[in-house]
Amino acid sequence: MTSSNQRKEFYVGRKASAGIIIKNNIWHIDKHINGKRVCKSTKPSNLEEAEKFLAKLMEDSRQAQNYSVRKERILSEAAEKYLSEKSYKGALG
Repeated sequence: MTSSNQRKEFYVGRKASAGIIIKNNIWHIDKHINGKRVCKSTKPSNLEEAEKFLAKLMEDSRQAQNYSVRKERILSEAAEKYLSEKSYKGALG
């Protein structure tokens, strides 16, 4: 099944927002936000929820840049993020 056929199954007569694409029936974000590339799975297969997820990411990024408002993180979240970002290096790290 082609990508355009997959998209027609999820919505008819409506285009996804810029930066939202579908892969294996899951919506993904692939967009530059404030000069940084963001590539994430939105988890749900619903286009509306994926667009809300993208809007939230963009708003959080805007607030962090303009007002120095940052998401609070706990140590376990920071450690999990660090390990997931560095795991591709394997034995090189």
